[in-house]
Amino acid sequence: MKQSASFFLFFCLLVFTAAGHAQTATTIQYQGTLFDSSGAPVTGNKAIVFRIFDKSEPEDSETSLWQETLAVDISDGFFTAMLGTIVELSDDLFKESELWVELEISGETLSPRQPVSAVPWARRAFSVEGPVEATTITSDGPMSIGDSEVVNADGQWVGSISIESNEFECSGCVDKDDLAQKYYTTDETYTRDEVDTAIEEAPPKLAPGQTYNLSWFRTSDGVITIKGADGSDLTSENPGYVSVPSTDIQGGWITLAVPENHQFHDAGHAQSNLEGWTFGVTGGVVLDAWIPIGIYAIRKDNNGENLRFGFSRSPTIVKTGSSELLGNKNDEPTTSDQNNVFIIGEDTPSDYASCPSILIGGAMMIKPSYEDDWQIIGSSYRAGIGPIAIDYTFSTTYAFTTGQNGAFAGSFFSVQSQGCDGTNDLPTWTPLEKVQYKFTLNRAGIIDISFTTTLAESMSNGDCEGKLALILPYLPIGEVGGGNFIIPIGRAKIGGTDKLVYGAYSNVSYPMTLFSDAGDIKANMFTESSDNLNIKLHYKAF
Repeated sequence: MKQSASFFLFFCLLVFTAAGHAQTATTIQYQGTLFDSSGAPVTGNKAIVFRIFDKSEPEDSETSLWQETLAVDISDGFFTAMLGTIVELSDDLFKESELWVELEISGETLSPRQPVSAVPWARRAFSVEGPVEATTITSDGPMSIGDSEVVNADGQWVGSISIESNEFECSGCVDKDDLAQKYYTTDETYTRDEVDTAIEEAPPKLAPGQTYNLSWFRTSDGVITIKGADGSDLTSENPGYVSVPSTDIQGGWITLAVPENHQFHDAGHAQSNLEGWTFGVTGGVVLDAWIPIGIYAIRKDNNGENLRFGFSRSPTIVKTGSSELLGNKNDEPTTSDQNNVFIIGEDTPSDYASCPSILIGGAMMIKPSYEDDWQIIGSSYRAGIGPIAIDYTFSTTYAFTTGQNGAFAGSFFSVQSQGCDGTNDLPTWTPLEKVQYKFTLNRAGIIDISFTTTLAESMSNGDCEGKLALILPYLPIGEVGGGNFIIPIGRAKIGGTDKLVYGAYSNVSYPMTLFSDAGDIKANMFTESSDNLNIKLHYKAF
């Protein structure tokens, strides 16, 4: 009974030779490379059942012409077996016009069967079609061609038939350039070393956006390097690979080699300068808590040497924007936007504008209060290249800090004019650390915000009549030109009375103006010590 095998022959090389005198049995050398269902080479001793069938027998037939079970040593997938060692291979067996060989391993029959053809017999050739090329013919017994003996029992040439130049061919062998795809398409044979080399050099088959032999390493001096998965340098002999969108095939993908390291220096930025970058936040502010960033592969053309890496606050980039949104280690982008992309290197940004891009990793970025410069978190299994880092980066809940994107110092709020210019003009809940402002940004660019003051122990009212606005960490996506979006977002207790809270925000500014079912919410309306504000917000930012 055929089974869905746990093993498969990734490459099969059949080399048939005969041994023995006329009185001894013919043996056939069978070589193969065996992999398990995960693609790993098998190692160990296994009992393998070899069967030979006539071609006329259907694939599910169990009626074989010959069968033998051998204990076979397998090393790194490679094995050799001498068929006929236990059960004799008779001359009559090879008078059949077409024979097929089948293997059974650990009770599982491998399918399909493989043809036995163009087989040279050292003991006796039943039929040779066409001339035969051989530099050396070795025999320890008589040999005949047709009815004429050409080598006697002493190994001496006694025939009168000339042997002309030609070549034996192997049917069913694998082209070394197609090994990784398991194609059986050539009549050539290769040495074990050639096979191993071809397997090593064959580019991996990657799923869209997948990488191979790439990692993100950060040393104590702040140097972040994209290099080999084991920490080795990327070279033409030890490249990394990444699957990026194709521009030649609609909806297609191409795997490019990465033949060299890519390096970014985030401590002091001796080799990469993020000073002055805003990444879409208000210039000059601090960001004393980590925010998520995406690591991208950016494809310029089909040459892996021109592949670049970059990072952005956006998790949804499929094509880089205009050159105004791009920068490199020496130049800020000319337009500040949360979709800005920092290209690791000194390339001219315009050369990588509107290029296909793919998210390959995730990390975190911070802008400390003591310098006007961004820093990026170092290496860990949760930061860098690969699906684990992406999933962690864009599923983590982050704490939003005060005093950024237009918020007053020490506050999450701003107000609309009315002479309000500082924290004393705003309602204040204390202690501040119990005012929770958290957000999660997922890979689809959706942000979920939670803001609550209910854990605070006390509050003091502001003395400004300006409209109260909560600062957002990301701009929402909306209509071109920036129309307002008004949605119910939570509840508040204002002046001791429960209110339904609404928010109005646009896609051109970070503050979200607050109002209730009774009208505007102003900074001086929170008059009772029990007053609070609780907001849940869900919108698309990228």
